[in-house]
Amino acid sequence: MPLVHHGNTRAAWVGSIVAFVGFLVAGVAFVLPGGINWTVMWIGFGIVALSAVVGLVLRNLGHGAREDLLTARAGER
Repeated sequence: MPLVHHGNTRAAWVGSIVAFVGFLVAGVAFVLPGGINWTVMWIGFGIVALSAVVGLVLRNLGHGAREDLLTARAGER
């Protein structure tokens, strides 16, 4: 039986949601008046970068895919 995981973990969901919020903030910056739009855009990109850190931290705290199950099932193919 092949392992199909699709990233349905707490770490993947939180990382994706934080990245979505970051892209949303950066997207809103395009309709803001001049001057503040660049600041808001870079804040959005910072949130996107933070999402990678949040995902890695949650994975290391045990909220990601279990590596022992992934490697055990990979040998069955």
